[in-house]
Amino acid sequence: MTSRMTGNSIFASAINSIKSSYYYFLQDASGLTLDNLINPPKELKTNSYMNYNFSSYLTSNFSKFDLDGDGKISEKELNEYTTRMTTYGLTYNELVQLCAQNGSSSLLETVLNNFQDIDTNGDGRVTSGEISAYTIDQEKEEMEKEYPKVDPNHMSVFYDTSSSSHDDVKKVSKS
Repeated sequence: MTSRMTGNSIFASAINSIKSSYYYFLQDASGLTLDNLINPPKELKTNSYMNYNFSSYLTSNFSKFDLDGDGKISEKELNEYTTRMTTYGLTYNELVQLCAQNGSSSLLETVLNNFQDIDTNGDGRVTSGEISAYTIDQEKEEMEKEYPKVDPNHMSVFYDTSSSSHDDVKKVSKS
């Protein structure tokens, strides 16, 4: 890893995609219904802009979004849900469903391949903080491999005595 990567980009991408899908299907200012997702107007069905993986996620998780159970996802409910996602993290399946669709990134691949190690509290979710901590630990390991510590107990001190003057004596260390 050449530069520090954080999980913020993964979460921002997932949340922005969910919100985009929400607003794309929203037909009534009072909220998005399940019927709007399942049976969108014909002009929405033919639009190539729509990423159907996100509409599928909204559909299959509709009851999680619809906190008050009124059959509509309001903008407030959407914001509360995405805030919970940011706070409590994403599961492996959520990462695959929500993030892999935006193009594979080396960070996403790293997170998916090392999910169990990144999920330090073992709750089945990774947070942005856990991802950032993992990438920092990986950078630290790489730096330690590239620049091993020098043990001062294994150093020798040599003096250059080729000069007759004590002012010209040089202290040289060698490991």
